[in-house]
Formats: sequence, C-alpha cells, structure tokens
Amino acid sequence: MRPAIICVDDDPMVLASLGEQLSRRLGQDYDIESALSATEALELLFVLHEEGVEIPVIISDQRMTGISGDELLTQVHLQYPKILSILLTGQSSLEEIAVAVNCANLYRYIAKPWNEADLLLTVMEALKYYFQEEEMIAQREALCKANQRLEKSLSLLQATLESTADGILVVDNTGHVTHCNQKLIEIWDLEANLNPITQDNRILEAILDQLQEPALLLNSMGQASQPTISSQSDILTLKNGKVIECYSQA
Repeated sequence: MRPAIICVDDDPMVLASLGEQLSRRLGQDYDIESALSATEALELLFVLHEEGVEIPVIISDQRMTGISGDELLTQVHLQYPKILSILLTGQSSLEEIAVAVNCANLYRYIAKPWNEADLLLTVMEALKYYFQEEEMIAQREALCKANQRLEKSLSLLQATLESTADGILVVDNTGHVTHCNQKLIEIWDLEANLNPITQDNRILEAILDQLQEPALLLNSMGQASQPTISSQSDILTLKNGKVIECYSQA
C-alpha cells in the first residue's frame, strides 16, 4: 500500500494545479489525494488512517471558507502528530503563520503563488525528513528491545552464578571483569562493595594481590582463551598459605 500526500484548497483550479505538479514528480511512489475543505480533509484523513495508509505530508491553503488552514493543521497535529504540515499562504498575517508554527507544528510555509520547483523541493525534503524520523524511531525501538533482552539475559546469568557452590569470576576478552558471584567474594574475602556489574577490575586486582604467584592465574586465564585450549586447571597458593583450585574455561 503506497503512502499518500493530502492537498487541501477550496479553489478547485488551484487544488487541481497543486495535485498535477505533485503527481508529475511524486506520483510513481505516492498517491496524491485532494480535499476541497478542511472538513473534507479530516474525513479523508480518518478513512485513510483506518485503511492503514501512511500519510507523511499534508499541504493546505491558509485562507479557506469555514475552517482555516492553520486551524486544520492544528487539528491534524493533535490527531496525527507524525504527519508533517505545509501551509500555503497568500496574504496571511505573521500572527496567523505564528499560530500555525506553534500550534500545528508547521514544517514549512510557502507563499502563493508558489514556484513549482520550490514547492517540489520543500515537499521532497519533508518526505525525506519524515522517513528518516520513522527510521530513527524504529531503530530506537529495536535498541530498546535489545537492551531489554540483554537485561533479562544478565539477570538469568547472575541467578545462575549465584546458584552454584563454586566461586565464579567472568572476564571478557580484554581482561575486564564483567561478573562474579557472592561465593567468589566470600572465598577470597573481598570487599562487599566491589561491583562486578560495572566491570570493577579491583576484584581481579584484589585476587592477584593475595596470590604468591599472581602470574600463574594470569597465565591460566590467557591459556584458557586460546582457540586450541578450552579449559585450564591450576592450584593457586595464597600468601596466607591457603590453597585454592582454579579452573579456567573460554
């Protein structure tokens, strides 16, 4: 289903000219819809929206019988805030334009009679801006969902780490601590305020500081990360004489 551009003007000849100019340049990709009044435009918007038609841009004349262009675009913005509004102005006052800019979130206004090249350039820029915004929204939503999945995975990982009787320390490929469980803190008598979730490398530093041969642990971690070696087992001796079995796995 192709997106639609809506044109509104109570002068049939002006409306036909506007539609023809847009159709010549954009008709292959967009349906150019027309309305002879603000009321007709609102009805058309409702129908197209119910049908699932995407409407990136509405172009309206300012001086129309009944509801004016700025009033129409204000209503459009309230009901369909994603739609970009372009106002065609003849002898409109600065106050009327200011109302449209502030209340209707006006994208641009174009003086009448308009230059066809300027009109098409403005509409094409509006379309580009609209779809860039849509893409950014989609990317933000995808990122938010990815972050939610990551948070669930981290919560599951932490729960798994806490359920074991072994002390576990997780280090990434750059040597930064990413996780550890409470049992590890107890075994190594570490400070409870050391936070592995923020990649607090003081945990690793505190462990190395207790060892008689800290290079043995570092070597074990390095060996376990090699492509041909999936695990490494060592006996670590602490400065206080305590012995701990260490098992490293990539």
